[in-house]
Amino acid sequence: MAFIKCRSCGYQISSFAKFCPRCGAPNNAEAVTPAPPAQAANQSILPQPVQQPQPVAKPQQEVQPVVTKPQVEPEVITIIEDKPKKSRMWLWLLLVALLLILIGGGIGGYFYYQNVYLPEKIDREAPRTYPIVNLVLRQTKMADGDFNKITTIPMGGELITYEQDNEWARVKYVPNNPNEKPMEGYVASPYLIDKSDLYLLNSIFGDDDARDVLATTKVRKALLEAYKGLGITGKLSSEVAEEAGLEYTPSAQWQVYLRNGQRKPNEVLFKRAMNPYSEFTDLLVLIENVQTGERQLIYATFDDDETHHIRGVYDAPRSGMIKDYWIDSDGDLAVKFDNGYEYINYYQL
Repeated sequence: MAFIKCRSCGYQISSFAKFCPRCGAPNNAEAVTPAPPAQAANQSILPQPVQQPQPVAKPQQEVQPVVTKPQVEPEVITIIEDKPKKSRMWLWLLLVALLLILIGGGIGGYFYYQNVYLPEKIDREAPRTYPIVNLVLRQTKMADGDFNKITTIPMGGELITYEQDNEWARVKYVPNNPNEKPMEGYVASPYLIDKSDLYLLNSIFGDDDARDVLATTKVRKALLEAYKGLGITGKLSSEVAEEAGLEYTPSAQWQVYLRNGQRKPNEVLFKRAMNPYSEFTDLLVLIENVQTGERQLIYATFDDDETHHIRGVYDAPRSGMIKDYWIDSDGDLAVKFDNGYEYINYYQL
């Protein structure tokens, strides 16, 4: 390989080099005008200013692709800017959806509270009452006729009682038959009793005939008052007594039996003894101790408005049916039994 001097700066370069490594001048005598010797001598001191042609040199041209890269950047920036817009759009959609859910939940909750929770709460907390006899449920507070009759509630049917005064009670009746819907209406208040009285009344009847004969409201209320005054119950178990809030005392359990069915003479006799002109007959009934077989007589009278009065309780013989009774000259009650026995032994409740 031969060395030659650069025609521009005099630096020795390879004869095959296309450019001078010091000044960058081409190795072409025709393309470059020889520089004065003084300038060539100074190139070693100030080499940098002579490199001004470098921008057109190939090494600079090879960097051109880097210059074009910023032209792609606007597209990248555009893509990056689209993402926050989409995110904000989904965020708004989510907020709107949540708002609709809250509004829908609030409306649904309100309707649930008004139409489901509140009625159920009222029904749970409302007192229960029970018909003392079969009782008509009516649409309005009118007792005459059948035009507003809804149904007949059997004796002892549970009533959810919303309102009650001396004459009427607004109630809901839920039949035992699952195919029948609950019914709301009005019943006569004087025919309603509480749970304790219902259990006590049911415990008094020793058989179905006694239940059928002692079937009127005034008679059943008189029996309840007499039993409460005597501190006794009918026949019931300890569990039933606890549920009804009654004393469980086996020795103080008394019932009414009609051993002759509904024929006379029997353990029950209705007669106007106290007042022959009364609208209603008096009641005289034998009750029997479940354990000992002892018997007592309960005597009650009734005013024309069906108000009952317990006139007294008598010790009674262990045998015999009531054949007749009357008020004697001293104002006491005399009783004649079918075995010929007459008995008077009176004390006031």
